[in-house]
Amino acid sequence: MSNYSKLKKELLNNKKCPNLYSEDNVIHISINDASEIISPYVEDNKPVINSEFANFLENSTKDISVKHNLILEFTSVEDNKDKIASAIKNYYINEFVDSQRKLKNNIISSIITFIIGLITLSCVIILNNFNSITIINSAVDIFAWVFIWEAVDLFFFRRAELRHQQYRQINFINAKIIFK
Repeated sequence: MSNYSKLKKELLNNKKCPNLYSEDNVIHISINDASEIISPYVEDNKPVINSEFANFLENSTKDISVKHNLILEFTSVEDNKDKIASAIKNYYINEFVDSQRKLKNNIISSIITFIIGLITLSCVIILNNFNSITIINSAVDIFAWVFIWEAVDLFFFRRAELRHQQYRQINFINAKIIFK
C-alpha cells in the first residue's frame, strides 16, 4: 500500500484530524494582551482583528467542516474581552460583505461573457451562410466557445468557491467566543 493510501486511510478514519467529524470544534488561543490580535487601525470605532491573527484562525480551521459549530477559546486574556469578540465578528462581517460583492461581480461577469459568446456564435452562423473563409469561421467558432466556457467556469466553479468562503466566514461570525 502506498504512503498516499495509508495517509488517506488514517485521515478518513479520524486518527490524524479529529476535527473533521466532531460537532463542536474548539480552537484554543493563548494571548497576553488584546493588542496582539486587534488591528491598530480602527474605522468608526469598530475594531477588527489584524491580518496575521485572521490567517492563524483560517489555518486553524482548514480541517473543520463548515457545517459544524466553531468555538474560539481564549486563555490569558485580562481585559478587552468584548473588544476581542467584536473585533473578530467585525472582521468576518467585512470579509462576508466583500465576498458578497465578489459574488455579484461574478454573476455579472458570467452573464456578460455568456452574451459575448452567444453573439460570437451567431456571427459564426451568419458567416457560414455567406460561405466565408473556413479558417475565419473556425477561429470565430473557437472564440465563441471559449467565451461560453468561461461563463460556465465563472458561474458554476468559481462561484462555488466564493460560496464556500462565505460559509466559512459565517462560521466565524456565529462562533462562540469563550474566555478562560
